[in-house]
Amino acid sequence: MLALYAGIFLISAGTLLFEITLTRLFSVTQWYHFAFISVSVALLGFGASGSWLAVRGPGDRHRGQDRVVLRRLAVFAGLFSLGVLVAYLAINYVPFDSYRVAWERRQLLYLAIYYSALIVPFFFSGLCVGLCLSAWPGQANATYAANLAGSAIGSLAVLVLIPLLGGEGAVVAASAVGMLAALVFVVQESTPRSLPRYICVGLLLGQLVLLVQPLPWLALRLSPYKTLSQALLFPQARLVSSRWNPFSRVDVVDSDGIHSAPGLSLSFSGELPEQMGLLVDGGNLSPITCIEEPEDALFLQYLPTALPYTLRPRARVLLIEPLGGLDLLVALHGGASSIVALESNPLVVSSVCEQTNWCGSDVYADQQVTVIFEEARSYLRRSRE
Repeated sequence: MLALYAGIFLISAGTLLFEITLTRLFSVTQWYHFAFISVSVALLGFGASGSWLAVRGPGDRHRGQDRVVLRRLAVFAGLFSLGVLVAYLAINYVPFDSYRVAWERRQLLYLAIYYSALIVPFFFSGLCVGLCLSAWPGQANATYAANLAGSAIGSLAVLVLIPLLGGEGAVVAASAVGMLAALVFVVQESTPRSLPRYICVGLLLGQLVLLVQPLPWLALRLSPYKTLSQALLFPQARLVSSRWNPFSRVDVVDSDGIHSAPGLSLSFSGELPEQMGLLVDGGNLSPITCIEEPEDALFLQYLPTALPYTLRPRARVLLIEPLGGLDLLVALHGGASSIVALESNPLVVSSVCEQTNWCGSDVYADQQVTVIFEEARSYLRRSRE
């Protein structure tokens, strides 16, 4: 039974890894509220598997039933593994657009395809766990323990695999873990030279190759309405860097078309300095501004955020989520005596610092700036200032 528990552990780990990775993929490709789809499809898939088992059952009690159940578990685990890839390809290539649902009825069809494809891996994952519980009720406690342990490890694996492999790689990893579970079930049930064992090994090796050398068709596609999609349409635009951490994807775009100075006064008649665009989860473009000459900083005096520093010279400043650093530049050139920059995402700061080769300066490295990686609410709650 040890192999059985190992298979349940692996299928549970792959399921939670895929479910949590989906929340990140939807946040990047669509919008944050789409992340909740991953929860709904998981519950729907598990519920459907329970209904299926309630109707079909684990099978009649007869001699050799254990091998029959193990064979079914191997099939279900393999279909989960392939279903993960199919679901990813569906959400990546089906042209669903939430903005056009109101006037394009075919968008409802696309949404139905989304849901149908996403339910598949959770349906087969639920069958694996449910079949074990119904076929061997006497070992329900051990089965459930393996399920919970695998789910916990799969959730924690997100913290390592998404930064290491990216969102696309984490999906392939979840698929590979499912195929490894299928192989465990096959080894337990079949002879050493059986065809199913060779099939599982071949598919698993193929998935590992995809992890090492991702194919172009696996690249994540964003909604055309995301800011990153629009920024890459600028003249001579290029993606300088694209990095993941467990809770975001940070991109840096270089283009002659990026000119960002929110609220710039019409009295300013000069030219803006060179800028790059920093985007978190494909949206909210924040400029990385290169100040190399004194005249490059003139526009900072014409921004609305310069007013507080005129009213309060030599002020001590707290800035929340300065992102690309424009507000930091305004504070520094406004004469702030010291600046505390609260940034909840370390990947933002490192992405800005990496552009020193382009600009020659790093606003976060200024001696007057203290960077604290913390949420603003928790910092302000414990701060005595």
